Amino acid sequence: KNVVHDLLLNNLSFKGLVFTDALEMKGVADYITDGKADLHAFLAGNDILLIPSDLKKSAATLIKAYREGLISESRLAHSVKKILKAKYKVGLHDYRPIELENLSKDLHTDEDDLLFHQVTEASITCVQNNEETIPIKTLTNRPIAYLAMGTDQGNAFYDQMLHYTQVDRFDMNSVERLWSRLQSYQTVIIGLHHSDKTPWGAYQFSRQERAVLERITQKTTTVLALFAKPYSLRNIKGIDKIASI
Repeated sequence: KNVVHDLLLNNLSFKGLVFTDALEMKGVADYITDGKADLHAFLAGNDILLIPSDLKKSAATLIKAYREGLISESRLAHSVKKILKAKYKVGLHDYRPIELENLSKDLHTDEDDLLFHQVTEASITCVQNNEETIPIKTLTNRPIAYLAMGTDQGNAFYDQMLHYTQVDRFDMNSVERLWSRLQSYQTVIIGLHHSDKTPWGAYQFSRQERAVLERITQKTTTVLALFAKPYSLRNIKGIDKIASI
C-alpha cells in the first residue's frame, strides 16, 4: 500500500490502470496463501490482478471480503470504472471482429522476420565455457553425439549442426542402451527443447533427463544447448562440470 496507493496513486497522481506482476510468483505466494495475496494486492490499490496461483480460491476470497465489507462498494467501483474506461478508449464498446484473411501475412512482413532473427541472435548467451570448449573443434577423429531432451524434438537445431560436421543423433527412448553407445564419443551435445507456443508450458528437465545429463557430464565433454527458460538449470547437480552451457 505504501508504494501503490501512497506513492503511485497519491503522490505521483497516476490515473492509469495499475497491474500487479504474477501473483503466483514465489516472492508472494510462499508467504501469503489461500488467495489472500490477491486480496492484499487489491486493497493496496491495484486494479488488475495477474495470474493468481488459485483463481477459484482467489475469487471466493475477494467475494467474501466484499460481502463482509472489507472491500467497499466505492473501492470496487473505482477499479471497475477504470477498467471499463480503458476498454472504451480502445474501442471495445464498438467492437468489430478482425478480418482474418491475410492476417498472418500482414503480421509477418520481411521487416518483421529480419527483426525476429536479429533479436534471436542477440539473445544467445554463453553461460559457461570451461576450457573454451565452444566453438567446437570439428576434428575427424573426435566424433560428436547429439542427445535431444524435452517435449520438442529440436530438429531445426540438429539440422543446422549438420551444415558444419557429422553429428550422430540419439534420443531418450532407450536410456539403458544409451550409455554403451555414447562411450565412443568424446563430445556430447545435449539440447533441451520445449515448445514456445505458450509461456506456461513445460520448461524443466524431467527427473530422468537430469539423471542422464549428470551421468553423461561425468564421462564426456558435454555441451548443453538450452532452448528453454534459464530456470531449468536450477536443479542440475554438478553444473560446474558441464563444459559449456
